[in-house]
Amino acid sequence: MSHTTARAFTGDALFVRGCGRTDFQGGDARRLYRSIHDKVFSLPDECQLYPGHDYKGRTVTTVWEERTYNPRLGGGRTEDQMVAIMAAPCAWTARRRWTRPCPRTCAAACRPATPAPSEWRPPGPR
Repeated sequence: MSHTTARAFTGDALFVRGCGRTDFQGGDARRLYRSIHDKVFSLPDECQLYPGHDYKGRTVTTVWEERTYNPRLGGGRTEDQMVAIMAAPCAWTARRRWTRPCPRTCAAACRPATPAPSEWRPPGPR
């Protein structure tokens, strides 16, 4: 957090209208919720937040925007509501199954046959 310019880097914890995954080994939705609410959402409303990455090309948001509009963490959502959202079955597409690691909540379902080279697409933005 830069106190003189009201900016913070949120890395892979808080994204623009999203948050980091908690379904990998060691993930903890409650810890993520508390960390974001206690540390990030306590910053001034106008504080600019820079996520570690974004798949839609968005590079900056504000504390107020995420506290208001974030579908997992904002809008008055409770810790239990966020935990339930993060525990819901994943909706991985076939393409993602072989381009990104499988989360533990759907590991068995995410073990498709190895795709033919003509079907393989490298990870990254589309």
